[in-house]
Formats: sequence, C-alpha cells, structure tokens
Amino acid sequence: MSVLISFIIPYHYEPQWMLDECIASIEALDLLPDEYEVLVEHDVEDEGPSLTRNRAIEKARGEYIQFVDCDDRLFPASYARIIAFVREKRMDMLMFRFSATDRERVSRNGLSRRWNGAEFLVHNNLRAGTCMYVFKREVLGDLRFCPDIFHEDTLFTPLLIMRAQSLYVVKERAYFYRQHEGTTMSNRNPVFVERRLNDAIAVLRTLRAERERAGGIAVRALRRVIDQQVMSLLIMVYQAGLGVTGMPLPLHCYNWKYYIFALVSRVL
Repeated sequence: MSVLISFIIPYHYEPQWMLDECIASIEALDLLPDEYEVLVEHDVEDEGPSLTRNRAIEKARGEYIQFVDCDDRLFPASYARIIAFVREKRMDMLMFRFSATDRERVSRNGLSRRWNGAEFLVHNNLRAGTCMYVFKREVLGDLRFCPDIFHEDTLFTPLLIMRAQSLYVVKERAYFYRQHEGTTMSNRNPVFVERRLNDAIAVLRTLRAERERAGGIAVRALRRVIDQQVMSLLIMVYQAGLGVTGMPLPLHCYNWKYYIFALVSRVL
C-alpha cells in the first residue's frame, strides 16, 4: 500500500509533551499504518523552519504533504473528513480552517467549487499558514521555503497555490493552533521586530518580481496577494510605533477591512 499522506513536523526545543500530543493526534487519524508517515525533522543548529521543512520534503514519500507545527495538533474526527475528501477528489490542494480553542466541533460543511489556484487568489484572501492545506507532493516541483527569513509562509503559500490546478475549500476546523508565549509572532523585542519588518519587505520584493514574470490571470492573483501583504506590513509598522505617512494603498474592494484601510492610508 502506498503512503497517502506525509505529516511533516519541524521540531526545535519545544516541550516534549507538545510534540507527544502532536504525534498522538496524527496516530489517532482514520489511516492505516501503511497509509501515512510522520517525519519529525529536528532543527538542532537554529536553522529555522524553512530549512527544516525543506529537508523533510526531500524525505517525504506520501502522495500528499501536511505540515503540522509541533506545538499544535490535529483534531482527529474533523481531519477524518479532510482525509475522506482527499480520497474522493484526489485534488491538488485542500484548504481547511484552524481553531484557537482546544475544543473539536465536527461540521457538516461540504466542499467548495473547484478552483484553479490563480483564480482562487484573484477572488479570495490569502490564508498564508501552510498548516491549513494538505497538498499533492508533485505540485511542489522545485518550490521550497526560502531559508533564513521570517514570514516564510507568506512567500511559499501563494506560490504553491499558483501551481494548483484543482483546489477545494472546506470550512472544517481540523487543526488546533496553540497560542502561547514564546512563539515567533509573540516576540516584541525591537531588534526582532525590525528583522521581521525587513523580511516582510524582502518577501514583497520577491512577489513583485514573480508578478513581473507572470502573465494572464497570474498577474491579477499576485497583485491582490501583494496589496494585502502591504496592508499587513503597514499594520506591523504602525504597531512598532513607526510612521506610516505617505504610503497609500491601491483602492480595491478585496474585503471591507482592506477597503477601509486603503481609504485611511490615503489621508495619513
């Protein structure tokens, strides 16, 4: 029997009990032992999650890949529906939701329409977290995480979605995202914040270069991704206590939050 899903878990000095819970949630899934593999990739030299995930990708044997952060876990009953949809449709990517509370609620929501990846990004907001997708390994091609940067997901995920020819969305909250002190996003050290801002700018430059090389609907898809990431960057700048004057956003109706922020950015 071939391996259906490779579960990739980057691990870097987090408490052992968190890793144990994470692995136990995978072992509780509705999968036969031969249908899945768990790849715990240790970051022992402070390489960061990008290189750790890249190494695990090279080792993966599954038809599909699912990233799981070691301080999070899957909801077995909810993820069983993800597995069932994957078996039924054999799609390139399936996107689902997360819960910030450790309480599983299995829904009865069906799948969305079938999307082309670029078309999806034209009409929907990007959810950058790679753990919210299970995707075919072959869709990756030569795409890997950019090493030694924060916000690596905001670059990797849209480029991955662009490669998908069949993407579905389900509202199932199949992933428990554990919010706690010590995570990257909770660090408020000024030096750390400055690096995050610089890396966010570097991601935007790379996406703009991708847009310049793109054609057709991919240009529109990357334009929306870039505009919304610029908004996120401006929010980070504001939260860091820095000025955001003279940085107007393009006025588009992507969603109400973006539209209001774009209006405000024009009067600052």
